[in-house]
Amino acid sequence: MLPDAHLRALRELSRLLGPCGGLVWALTGSAAFALRGMDLTPRDIDLVADRSGACRVGRLLKDACLRPVSPSWSRYVRSHFGQFEVAGVKVDVMGDPSYLGFSDGWTAPAPLPPLIETYESGGLRLPVLSLAREEIVYRLMRRDARAEQIGAFLRTRGG
Repeated sequence: MLPDAHLRALRELSRLLGPCGGLVWALTGSAAFALRGMDLTPRDIDLVADRSGACRVGRLLKDACLRPVSPSWSRYVRSHFGQFEVAGVKVDVMGDPSYLGFSDGWTAPAPLPPLIETYESGGLRLPVLSLAREEIVYRLMRRDARAEQIGAFLRTRGG
């Protein structure tokens, strides 16, 4: 279930980012899963974009900035990462994420447009990363339990 605070933040993000021509972004992670009916409660909101899109989101959310968008890396992920607070909810933005593959180094950032679906409900219209892509990403992040949960949810939906 998506908490009311997250719904408020998503409405604000939609208002701020939706009308920006050429900005390619999508909701990803636990908030996207809960929005589509998976049984979990997110702590934050995650957005994915290309590098220039993440920087543009950073400029649009500059008054809510906790950490400016800049190159970032962890054991399995590298991206252009920033953190913001919108309507009291932490929002993480990743631009051009790349993942450590299982045998052949880092993956190239995936082109987002073919991986984005549209979620609509209650007057809210948001771009969301496809669950099939999410399952792959969670495997690449070595978060197999979450990948299994996504896969099971996809199978119950016939996808």
